[in-house]
Amino acid sequence: MRSLYLMHLIPLLVALLAAATGCSVPGFSGNKNAAPPVASHASWTDKVTAPFKSLAPKKQVASPADVSKTDPISLGFASGPTTPALYVSMAQMSDQGGNAPHARALYQKALSMDAKNLDALLGLARLEDREGNLPEALKVYQQAVDLHPQDARAYNDLALCHARCGDLQKSSEALDQAVRINPQKQLYRNNIAKVLIEMNQVDQAVTHMSAVCQPDVANYNIAVLLAERGRTAEAMTFLQKALAANPRMTDASTLLASLNNSILGRQTAIAPAQASAFQPTNNDITPTSYLPGETLTASYPSTGVPPIVPQTVPAELARVPVGYAPQALPPIR
Repeated sequence: MRSLYLMHLIPLLVALLAAATGCSVPGFSGNKNAAPPVASHASWTDKVTAPFKSLAPKKQVASPADVSKTDPISLGFASGPTTPALYVSMAQMSDQGGNAPHARALYQKALSMDAKNLDALLGLARLEDREGNLPEALKVYQQAVDLHPQDARAYNDLALCHARCGDLQKSSEALDQAVRINPQKQLYRNNIAKVLIEMNQVDQAVTHMSAVCQPDVANYNIAVLLAERGRTAEAMTFLQKALAANPRMTDASTLLASLNNSILGRQTAIAPAQASAFQPTNNDITPTSYLPGETLTASYPSTGVPPIVPQTVPAELARVPVGYAPQALPPIR
């Protein structure tokens, strides 16, 4: 009985397998839609897995246009409309790379979109400033001041450009406005102090320094500015004030010793020549004796001040000169 059952079951299983694989066996037609047999015979595994392979989804390959829309570094990336800020950023990169003409064009493009854009105005003015186009720089700085009368940066940069042109009075007036807007900004106090020293207005320079610095630092900074102008005796006086306020201020003591040694060296070099040339007579007047620390020159005149040497970085980025610690003055641009 069991053998009879198996005899009927085995042909049925073979027929079902043939139907699934598209084959035919004697007595069974199999798949009516199956392709005609070919010369090469597929393996039994291929025949079993073929129906499942036909159901697998096909992989879609993205087109270059689709990739450009999702790749943030692609030129076709949908970053939105261009803005003045974008052109300013590109101009700054070009400027830093040394491509001034390209940077100028980008700043001007930003200003064509927004004529009041302060970053574009200051960027363009500073570029012209560094390129030596001072009249054009003054023009753009003035536009920035007129359009943004409450921005201290515009007044500060305008003042420094005036100083480079030799117009110290206009420079002082513009720096007064910068200090009025932001009285706690040491950069503006430093710059106006330097201009005032150039104008021989030491007391006002001291007032500005004292407003933002401790007494030792304020006197030290004034001494540095005076020493730069060759006003050695006055510089030494302020260095002594700085040391009186802070005896451990090594920068002040070092500079004081250096200035004192330079004066003694000059006096030693001058003395032999004076001794050989000096012949006493009844009409001779006893030469004036200079105490240590005094100079042989008169006080610095308030006229005939040479233009200030420009620097190649924006005022806001001016670096502190080496050796002018602890809080030295940034140089006027």
